[in-house]
Amino acid sequence: MIAHRSPVDELAYVRARIAELKAREATLRMAFLENNETGRFPGYSNDVLVQRKGQKIFDSSRLPEHIRDDPQYYRMHYATYVRVVEKEDTPLCLVREEDPFSAFVAPKRPQIAHMREEPADFEDAYDVIEQI
Repeated sequence: MIAHRSPVDELAYVRARIAELKAREATLRMAFLENNETGRFPGYSNDVLVQRKGQKIFDSSRLPEHIRDDPQYYRMHYATYVRVVEKEDTPLCLVREEDPFSAFVAPKRPQIAHMREEPADFEDAYDVIEQI
């Protein structure tokens, strides 16, 4: 997998790959549907089973108009979507900013510099750490 700068970029990459795979799936699926044949088509490790099934569906267009247009028969449905919007002009970032998604990754352990000599007192310890 490709290393990404942020979860936003990774999400965009994953969705692009899914789109490619769905396009390939549609092409393969059409190859089985073009012949209008049903049955089992064997492969090396899998088979494709093409079946035709009927289903009873409700056709609201057949209802009388006074019922179709009555607001009491409608309800609101709300959905939340996550969209990826490609940036038109991505600026070159020369300053590293704190990652707003750092909660998604394990925190890095702090690097601890080892002192080269034993300090005599607290002020000496500060001098030794500055030298490192």
